[in-house]
Amino acid sequence: MCDRTTDNQQPTTPIDIHDIKRFKEDPAIKELIRAGNTIGCFYVESPAMRMLLKKLKVDDYLGLVAASSIIRPGVAESGMMREYLLRHNDPERIKLAPPELLRIMPETYGVMVYQEDVLKVAHHYAGLDLEEADILRRGMSARFRDRPEFKEVERKFFANCKSKGHPDAEAAEIWRQIESFASFSFAKGHSASYAVESYQSLYLKAHHPLEFLVGVANNFGGFYRTEFYLHEAKRAGAVIEAPCVNASEELCSLVKGNDQLSVVGYTVAQASVREDVRRNNGQPTTNNSIHLGLGNIKGLTTEVAQLVLRERRRNGSFADLPDLLRRVPLHVEQARILVRVGALRFTGRSKPELLWDLALMHQGSKSADPIPDLFVMKVEAPRLPDLQHYPLADAYDELELLGFPLCDPFTLVECRSDDQTMRRSEDGNAIPRRQFPIVGRDGRLLGNVPGAARTMQTATSTTDNEQPTFLARQMSSHIGQRVTMLGYMIHVKTTTTSTGSYMSFGSFIDPAGDFWDSTQFPSVAERFPFRGRGVYRLTGYVEEEFGHCALRTQHIEKLPWKPDPRYGET
Repeated sequence: MCDRTTDNQQPTTPIDIHDIKRFKEDPAIKELIRAGNTIGCFYVESPAMRMLLKKLKVDDYLGLVAASSIIRPGVAESGMMREYLLRHNDPERIKLAPPELLRIMPETYGVMVYQEDVLKVAHHYAGLDLEEADILRRGMSARFRDRPEFKEVERKFFANCKSKGHPDAEAAEIWRQIESFASFSFAKGHSASYAVESYQSLYLKAHHPLEFLVGVANNFGGFYRTEFYLHEAKRAGAVIEAPCVNASEELCSLVKGNDQLSVVGYTVAQASVREDVRRNNGQPTTNNSIHLGLGNIKGLTTEVAQLVLRERRRNGSFADLPDLLRRVPLHVEQARILVRVGALRFTGRSKPELLWDLALMHQGSKSADPIPDLFVMKVEAPRLPDLQHYPLADAYDELELLGFPLCDPFTLVECRSDDQTMRRSEDGNAIPRRQFPIVGRDGRLLGNVPGAARTMQTATSTTDNEQPTFLARQMSSHIGQRVTMLGYMIHVKTTTTSTGSYMSFGSFIDPAGDFWDSTQFPSVAERFPFRGRGVYRLTGYVEEEFGHCALRTQHIEKLPWKPDPRYGET
């Protein structure tokens, strides 16, 4: 593999993906870790992990190794993850740790983080021999705890602590922490090996974000859906193209053009805050594009995708719909899917026109029969009604056939009227409300094109009967205040409290395309459950902890999708 650093994108510097020593000192990687800007990166991309990295503000290898372990349920559920955070961010709190534990585990501030720490504490603190300490380590399995040898080790643990003069309450708390490891914990070597893989993916994201994110999207195995890896690529400067029979491969493919203001040379963290890079007065800032593949189309069979690709590679691009039908034996429903997803937009004909053409060309049999005259390639031009094409209908086709819309999802819900499109900055100057990138019906980035899409509010001014909404970037200046925010749901994690009640943690994208988090305590989680994917309006208080802001939710409302214009009001 090679770094591509010149304007003509020629390889200049070989990359050794195993050069972890170099990666550990890379300032771009350090910035990604500190900012928690790790979506797509192995083991550090979940909302909980990104939040933890931001709270820890770590940017070194050992810090990442520790984070990889304390996120595990064994440490988190014992309360020691929070204690580690407190001690990491407040050196004075480290003094509260039992001196002997601090001596045994100075690297982790006296907190048991790794499985080996149980051995150390059992041996050095409680005076168990190494064989007994290993019985205790193996006893982290709940099934092992009822065995007589484990009960004997437990008895000896407390007896030795008493004889060594350790306070009873301290010994009992340490035993409780040891027991919590039954809920999963990592050996340090396990965490260290995970961190190595994290550094490899962090390097690729820092220096080759578009190539990396295309690879992640095509892997179909990350924490998030494909939609959000493509959103991350959009933040890094890519234009997302709908599938096309003449341009797409089987999976997503990156086409690099002549950048106007390429963000490939910047880290994603830098690009996310550089308005001049991401957005140049609402116009596209890059010619780099990612074409969705034919394999990304739901309902299109693998056989059909391969037939289209093989024919195109052998005999060149398709001229139009009749040419496609003549060269590739397509079931009529498979052809309809290609039309509806926009894969024939290069013809210049609208979807309704193409669907009429398909209906007129198809003859009799509904199956794909490789007989050349299955389709009539020349038909008399019929007298058709006025065929209306609705861009909003494209979004519903994309939701069905791709699993997500290519347009700004906030334009699919009713938020406010079109004429309220400007807000005022603190100095009184008018600022466009739209921040989220506008993507056209064919997947192309449009920028702020008047009338191209329904605008919406992303600021603090509003009408008397409507609550103001805030962006993620505004949260730090409204700590402790009650605000309303709009969010396109990414992920919701539910958990159980010590009393058995359910609560949840939400992860969202705001109208500016940035990520933010929310917390729903049991009373709110019960009254306002999340109802599937979509856009939500959340009201609550902004809370900050160790530099990370989140919304403590009080009220949740799912905004309804606009009605599909093809079927009228519902």
